[in-house]
Amino acid sequence: MKIIYEHESKHAGMVVLQTEPQTRTISTPYSFKRLHFPYVLHIIAYEKKLNKYHYNGIFKLGLSVYFSQNPVDSLETEIRLPPIEASTYGRYGLICTPHQYDCKEFDTRDELISFVSDLWWQIQHNPFPGWVHVSSLNQMMSLKSGFRGEFVL
Repeated sequence: MKIIYEHESKHAGMVVLQTEPQTRTISTPYSFKRLHFPYVLHIIAYEKKLNKYHYNGIFKLGLSVYFSQNPVDSLETEIRLPPIEASTYGRYGLICTPHQYDCKEFDTRDELISFVSDLWWQIQHNPFPGWVHVSSLNQMMSLKSGFRGEFVL
């Protein structure tokens, strides 16, 4: 996993992480499934208060996830909504993480990034039936338009 974009102001920040294609086992409502993932993009937004970093969950756009067939080389790269999260289609990739982690505080940004990206892999997912590969999805956008202007903090 690597940071491909980052921006930070005095009170807030965001990072875009890219994970290489891989096969992983995930938890679903009824079983565990082993699936092949394309490039996975985690967009993590956070607040800064008194030299601490705060993850705020869905209510402050804490985590959005997208898939891409190709590595991201610009903000215009085509991305797709994740078929692993059937409920995110109405939220355009925004992930509802367990609420006990809303407003969770971290000493460093790296701790926050690691926690949030690991959290996404560990939560229960609800993939679309028959999902095999990201190219079978038809909802596509650019990384920049997908996050709807939140690149300006």
